[in-house]
Amino acid sequence: MVELVFKGLTIRVNPLFFALFPASAALGVTGQLIVLLVSAFMHETAHMLAGLVSGARPDRLEIRLLGLTARLPDIEFLPAANKYAVYIAGPVTNLFAALAAFRIGYDFAYIINLAFFAFNMMPARTLDGGRILGTFLSRRIGFLRASRVMNRVNRAMCIILMALGIVQAVLYPLNLSLYLLGFILLRQGKTESAAECLRFTLALMHGRKYTDTRRITAVRSTAFSIETPVKMLFDYLNYDTLASFYIYDSSGITTILSEHDLIQRIKMQGITGNIGDHPETKSN
Repeated sequence: MVELVFKGLTIRVNPLFFALFPASAALGVTGQLIVLLVSAFMHETAHMLAGLVSGARPDRLEIRLLGLTARLPDIEFLPAANKYAVYIAGPVTNLFAALAAFRIGYDFAYIINLAFFAFNMMPARTLDGGRILGTFLSRRIGFLRASRVMNRVNRAMCIILMALGIVQAVLYPLNLSLYLLGFILLRQGKTESAAECLRFTLALMHGRKYTDTRRITAVRSTAFSIETPVKMLFDYLNYDTLASFYIYDSSGITTILSEHDLIQRIKMQGITGNIGDHPETKSN
């Protein structure tokens, strides 16, 4: 990778990227390549600008052979509204670009930007649509449970794409684009799932969530029986909110367990057992 740093932003470029220009010139599609690259650049720039405004400064832009990717560290800790704004900024920019191209009669730019919008809004884990859906679910059922739901959604979507790809190959021989798209998104989703869960667990265990109080936006309270497995409470946790658990027993006595207490309990005793085994709950 060719790497350079510009005002704190690391730009990494795949050397094969530069081969696209002579190849496109030889094929007579240089104009189409430029439209494609400009559309991709607008998409990632919109993400980065939205990140700057929302509090997640981008630190890396990767220019690959098959696209551009911007990295915004700690975006997970932003309030949900900010995350939605960052994720939707790219597709919306392409949608507006498509409408502008349609208005001036530039059909190729219209199709490309509309395709960018539709593609990135699919609910795949590694696409903007999947990140929006994942954020929505995690606010309601917890990050880890939302991750498991997203695994099923991603798998179902990829299977549909691959099935359509088989039909496409029958109707248009040697055109395997949809099948390959489904296969790539499936592989990426599996890798992303494991990485996301590991990052989340490490962030909690190392206390990163509690040291940057600027990113804490709300406290979520919920009630669980004293017989509830510890793992279920851990699954309920999220990046951008603090949890407060009301633990009740059969006699109706309720105690309060903070998220921090839960993490300390897991550090000392592991994630097995019921929450009733916790020795340090507070009386209500």
